[in-house]
Amino acid sequence: MNKSTWKSVIKDIKKRDKFGIKKYKIPLNTTTKKDMLVEHYEELLDAIVYIKTLILQREQNANIPDHVQYTYDKEQEKKKTRVCKKSYGKLSNNERT
Repeated sequence: MNKSTWKSVIKDIKKRDKFGIKKYKIPLNTTTKKDMLVEHYEELLDAIVYIKTLILQREQNANIPDHVQYTYDKEQEKKKTRVCKKSYGKLSNNERT
C-alpha cells in the first residue's frame, strides 16, 4: 500500500500540535517567551544524536543488509524478528543471518 508522505507529515504535525496544547495549555504562537532559534538548534542537536545512534547501530550490525529493519517492542528492545522493506514480509529462517 502506498502511503502519502504529505498526509503522513500533516497527521504528525496535527498530533504534535495536540500534544503541545495538552502539555502547555496553549498552541505555539508568536507571543511565546522562548527563543525559537535556540529551541530549533536544540531540536537539531537531538536529531543529530538520533542519526548518529542509527549509524552506530548499523556499524555494529555490519553483516545485516541495509534493506533490513528491526522491529521494536514497547521497551525498545531489539526483537529477533526482522522485516524486509523490499518484500514487506518477514524473512524466513533461511534468509536470516
